[in-house]
Amino acid sequence: MKLTKEDVQAIKQADRFVVRLDNGTAKLEAIKRIRAKKDGPFSSEETELRFTIEGPAHSNVSATFVCLYPHGQWEALALIVRPGDELKFSARTNGNGYLEAAVIPAGKLEHHYSGYDKLYHDELTVSVFRSANGRSKTIIREMILDDSICPDNSARAIRS
Repeated sequence: MKLTKEDVQAIKQADRFVVRLDNGTAKLEAIKRIRAKKDGPFSSEETELRFTIEGPAHSNVSATFVCLYPHGQWEALALIVRPGDELKFSARTNGNGYLEAAVIPAGKLEHHYSGYDKLYHDELTVSVFRSANGRSKTIIREMILDDSICPDNSARAIRS
């Protein structure tokens, strides 16, 4: 997805993010929470403003990552991106042998009565490319923006 000036402003001002990858399409939803104002003539309820940026995904998996408390990597991305930059989002399963071998016996976790024989570590990555003098330069390659560790259930980021 090629960023406009407005896209960059949305990334810099957002305090939450949702990234959806589906059938080769990436959607970045930048969310800004507006706090309630309790007094005065312009009192209001808390609300959320959403700004969606869409473009091709770098992977063909279906995944949803929700980042309610973006720190570190998201802050770095906001400082780095410029209008004209291209973002390529990708999702991958980290092939961590320890997680793959992990076993959670039935009844060990509250409300998880069946148990699990494997855990998955799903990661959301972004690469940033910048064009200069007709050539594309890699600014960041596959920075991990978010991750999720869980069994293969409805909470998993990457859908099988």
